[in-house]
Amino acid sequence: LLVAKNAHGVHSPFVYDLVTNVIYSSKNYYAYTPIQKVREQLENSEISLNFIDLGAGSHYPTKSQRKVSEIAKNSAKNKKLGELLFRLVNKFQPTTILELGTSLGISGLYLSCGRRNARFISIESNEEVASIALKSMEKFQLNNASIVIGSFENKLSDAIEELKQLDFVFFDGNHKREPTLAYFQKCLKNSNKDSVFVFDDIHWSTEMEKAWET
Repeated sequence: LLVAKNAHGVHSPFVYDLVTNVIYSSKNYYAYTPIQKVREQLENSEISLNFIDLGAGSHYPTKSQRKVSEIAKNSAKNKKLGELLFRLVNKFQPTTILELGTSLGISGLYLSCGRRNARFISIESNEEVASIALKSMEKFQLNNASIVIGSFENKLSDAIEELKQLDFVFFDGNHKREPTLAYFQKCLKNSNKDSVFVFDDIHWSTEMEKAWET
């Protein structure tokens, strides 16, 4: 990585195309600006929510209440990663998308806008947080998108059963090793040869790094 000058050392045509046309793409897609406007509105919101994290917690102090603006600035996927999620979906054109961890719905907007007619389900443990995400999705008229409220342990199986086949899964909820691996194994059973699984925050902790190695 320190000495690489270009992507010509990537010999696999598939990976070369992925690197040059998706990961490092600078193309400005139609959905970027509208989603960024939603992000800015959330970052300036004065609304406070009751917040209980059922995952591994946050690097920020745990509070019984958190402002929407705080969550948007500290917990939501940043612009660079959000746009990458959009390009991945846009590239692979999945018919089903599953997200573990909705938060305020910014990442969900990037995912579902990548292919608007895909069936999209996101699971979120906090009902108040999910309500904010739903309002954002309504602005984009994403009729095939829905948010399931509850823990991954209780709702993941139902979501998988509804989708049947998992074409694209974004793991971004629990940041502990054992739960992450458990969700992965459960989703793997409904994957296919073209399925794409994306794991966020693999360097969040030693546990997540071990999960990623596995």
